[in-house]
Amino acid sequence: MIGHITYLSDDAMGKKFGRELKAGTFKQGTDESVEFQVESYLRYQGDVFSNKFDANTYILMTKALDYFDLAREYHDDAIEAFSTAKCRFMVISFTTDWRFSPDRSREIVDALMDANQPVSYAEIESNYGHDAFLLPNERYENVFRQHMNTIDPGEERQ
Repeated sequence: MIGHITYLSDDAMGKKFGRELKAGTFKQGTDESVEFQVESYLRYQGDVFSNKFDANTYILMTKALDYFDLAREYHDDAIEAFSTAKCRFMVISFTTDWRFSPDRSREIVDALMDANQPVSYAEIESNYGHDAFLLPNERYENVFRQHMNTIDPGEERQ
C-alpha cells in the first residue's frame, strides 16, 4: 500500500481523497474508529494487487530497478556508456513522477547529447505521478506518436 502512494502525485491524492472519512467520527465522546477514504482505497488496492501479482516478482523487479547503474561498467561515466549506442533515443518524463523524476530524465538526455547521440526529450504535465504513462494524456500520446512515426523499420544507424 505504501508503494502505491508513490505512484500518485501528492496533488492527485489530495484531490481524490482529501481528508474525507469513510467511517467513524471525530466527535468527542465516541469510541468509533476513524477510517479515512484513502485508507479504504489503499487497503482495497493492496488486496487487488496481492491477488493479481506475485510478491516475489515485484521484489525482483524493484531490485532490478534499484540495482541498475548504466555507467557502472564504464568508469561511472554515462557519456562513455552511451557513446557506442546505435539508435535514436526518446526520453519522456512526467512532472509529478517521483519514481523516475524529470531531473533524472534530463541527466540522461544531457549524457546522450554529450555522447553525440540523437535524442528527443519531452516533459509532460500531469497530476498522476508515476501512473501518468498509463492514463490518457493527449500531449503524451502526440509526442510518442510523432516519435514513432519517424522510425523507419529498415533504417540502421551507422
